[in-house]
Amino acid sequence: MNVHLVASYDLLPVDPGHLVNAHPEWLALPVDLAGPLAGTDPRDPAWLGALVDWSRRNADQVEGLYSSPANPAVRAHLVRVLEELVRRYPLDGLHLDYVRHPSDRFDHSPGALHAFEGWLATHPGVGAAGLRGVTNGGGGTVRDLPAAFPREWTRFRQEALTDLVSELRAVVDRVDPGMLLSAAVFADLVTARDHRFQPWDAWLEAGVVDVVAPMIYTPDDDRFARQLLPLKYGWAWDKYL
Repeated sequence: MNVHLVASYDLLPVDPGHLVNAHPEWLALPVDLAGPLAGTDPRDPAWLGALVDWSRRNADQVEGLYSSPANPAVRAHLVRVLEELVRRYPLDGLHLDYVRHPSDRFDHSPGALHAFEGWLATHPGVGAAGLRGVTNGGGGTVRDLPAAFPREWTRFRQEALTDLVSELRAVVDRVDPGMLLSAAVFADLVTARDHRFQPWDAWLEAGVVDVVAPMIYTPDDDRFARQLLPLKYGWAWDKYL
C-alpha cells in the first residue's frame, strides 16, 4: 500500500476524483512554497502548478507528490482505505510503503500548520501563551511556527506518522488480528527519525508494526553490512531476532 506517495509529477492524474484533483489541500508542501503560496486557495490551479514545478526542479529530493502525513483529514482517509482492503480481500498481510514525509522540508501545507498550532497549544512548555508570543505579540502567522519551535516541529511530524500507523494497526487488530503489518523504512535510523520523521524503532518497540524492511539499496557489500550492524545506530536489533 503506497501510503503518502500519490502521484508522479511527470504524469499527473486526469480523473477528477483522484486525490490530487479532488483534494489538492491534502498535498504536502515544502517550506520553499509556504511564503509564495500564502493566501492562494489550494484549489486554484496555480497551487498545484507551483508544487509540480518545484517537485520537477527538485527531483533529486522528492519522488513525486505526497499527501500530508500531518493533516488529520489525510489520516482519516487512509484509515478508511486500509479498512476497506482488510475487510474486502483475503490478505495475509499489508506492507506500508512511503509511510514517511518526503523530506524534512515538508510539510508546510495549511492543514498541517494548523494541526501543529493546535498541537502546540496543548504542549507542555508552549501552550496558548507561547503561541500568542509568535502569532499575536510577535506579529507572526502559523507559517512562522516551525521556525519558532523547531524541536517541537520535528516531534510533531514524528508523532503524526506514529499516530497514523497506530490507527492502521488498530484497524488490523479489530478486523483481522492475525494479519501482519509491515513497513518499508530508511535503514539509517537517524535519517528515518529526524529527516523523514519515521521513528520505526519506536514502532517496533510498541508493536505498532510486526516487521520493518530497511531499504538498503546498494551494490556495496561493506556498506550493506554496516547498515545492518546494530552498533551503527545504537539500536538493539537482537531483541527482535
